[in-house]
Amino acid sequence: MLFVCFLIDNSNMANVRREFLKVHQSYLKSHEDIIYFAGPLENEKQTENVGSLYVVEQPNRAAADAWLANEPFTKNGLFNTKHIFAWHHLKGARKLYQRLYLYFQLDGKRSHDKRSRLRDEHVDYLLAHENHLFAAGPLFKDSDKIKFENRIGSLFVVGFSTRILADHWREQEPYTKNNVYNQTWGYAYKNHWLGAEKSV
Repeated sequence: MLFVCFLIDNSNMANVRREFLKVHQSYLKSHEDIIYFAGPLENEKQTENVGSLYVVEQPNRAAADAWLANEPFTKNGLFNTKHIFAWHHLKGARKLYQRLYLYFQLDGKRSHDKRSRLRDEHVDYLLAHENHLFAAGPLFKDSDKIKFENRIGSLFVVGFSTRILADHWREQEPYTKNNVYNQTWGYAYKNHWLGAEKSV
């Protein structure tokens, strides 16, 4: 099962990123057989890394938690916000785009009915824009409950030339437009790891 580790840095911790970058890269390299994709989140101007996204293959949430706990940035207190959820990659070919934008979104408490009602419209929207999809799919709390009714959010990684175009794409997406999500984070994203090969 794939697990998304969505992580936002503590403030004023750029020195920690610099200090532990090489050992962090070595850690990813030593686990590249389980890495589906991974890379930093960037600030609005794309001049500074402010978080990380790791998508790793693990049998369950406990194993994903343990893997992340041993990751050097985590061990040295870089991250303030940590979300770890199981994930199904349903759309997107993980192709290299010039610019990627990531949207990590969690459902509201009463979103299941909206998800059910809008499911076909949502899928049609993704298919209509498949040439912009790096990766997209639903989030789950763990690997043991992964039916439609267990979905708790979505991860979209899309390729567009600007953040304005990416945000417009997200705003028109049926689940977003109809308030399925009550928490959304959006960042420019640089994928540095793709499977067993380091991407350029």
